Amino acid sequence: MRFVPSFALIFFLCSLPLSGATHTVTTVLDSGAGSLRQAIDGAQPGDTILFDPQLSGEAITLDGSLFVGVDMVIDASGLEENVIVDANHQSSVMKVFPDAVVEIKNVDFINGSQGTGGFGGGILNEGDLTLEEVSIINCMTLSGNSANPSGDGGGIYNVGNLTLIKSTLSGNRTGDGEPDPS
Repeated sequence: MRFVPSFALIFFLCSLPLSGATHTVTTVLDSGAGSLRQAIDGAQPGDTILFDPQLSGEAITLDGSLFVGVDMVIDASGLEENVIVDANHQSSVMKVFPDAVVEIKNVDFINGSQGTGGFGGGILNEGDLTLEEVSIINCMTLSGNSANPSGDGGGIYNVGNLTLIKSTLSGNRTGDGEPDPS
């Protein structure tokens, strides 16, 4: 008996989404094995980044911005408390590049800062970003973020697509020192 696959079956199999790999963040260190930075830098399109339960409520202090250039999910929803990503007033927390589709759950971004003329003290989004249930009280808090003179977007500077679900932006300022609606 000869088997001839049907075009419908081939189309169906080719249209199934590929499931990405899962990376687990195991340390609060900014770089190296098990770090959030390493997980983001090593991610392929469709990957998911999770957090070890020992990181519940812990702060990851960055030495510089995180750059997200591929589709991914960063998910701390399995923890009792949010993971905190702290830019320590040294840089913005994160930049999402064009064409990247990114979903972030249960992560607090704090203390981002952008230099003169910078955009997005907390997050500069040029891609498709969803922030969902990202704090202990089911709200995202980008607190204490700032963009220096002539900058915009103390909390989030968005030129892509942005979806906020149960999210809060609080204590963000732009270069003029006035509260920023973002």
